[in-house]
Amino acid sequence: MPKDVLPPTPEERYAAAERLTRDLRRLAIDEGHQAIVLGQILHDVHRQELWRELAESWKEYINDVGLSQSMEFQARKNYEVYILEFGLDPTDRRLAESPPSKLFIGTRNRFKPWVAENIDEFLDYARLPIGEGGLTRADLHKLLEEKVGIRDDSEDSLVRKTLRALRQGATRYRQLPEDSWTVFIEALRDDEDLYRTLATMVAKAARLDDDIEVVLE
Repeated sequence: MPKDVLPPTPEERYAAAERLTRDLRRLAIDEGHQAIVLGQILHDVHRQELWRELAESWKEYINDVGLSQSMEFQARKNYEVYILEFGLDPTDRRLAESPPSKLFIGTRNRFKPWVAENIDEFLDYARLPIGEGGLTRADLHKLLEEKVGIRDDSEDSLVRKTLRALRQGATRYRQLPEDSWTVFIEALRDDEDLYRTLATMVAKAARLDDDIEVVLE
């Protein structure tokens, strides 16, 4: 734990923890330029372990603040990579204009060297509107895979990872006891995004040309 940055007394530590937590609760519902500030505070609270003043665990603290674990990790990682590692100015408008989820793609260890060397190009892909040079999150991920030499049939490609995840899901579904099937299907139907995604996949698979052969094994 970095002793040099800790408030000197228990009372001051508690006051700092309360102050930063209030800021986190406010920023948790904001977007855009606030995302980097959110990441900075999360980084400080985590590194200085100020969360211990208010919760039994980091997970409990994040839940109390009003953040999901994925949102917390994404915000903190973006700050640590783009500001602390790459040395960008926290007030750089390009960061504010880029969706945090797109920035997060560039923090992957495999992608970071290329992103660091081509930061202006990457931020344009992330922040510009689609049709004006910007890319969707999926297309941005695909582009970075190509830039670092990952092909669709590579073991660590997004295609292979997605296929493995679907296979694991199918296996677990088949293992469900009979009285859990209905519960699962109802939950699936209520999850509009997941239901629509699966329906689209099946429809595209049905339209696929039978002459096309794809081998990923």
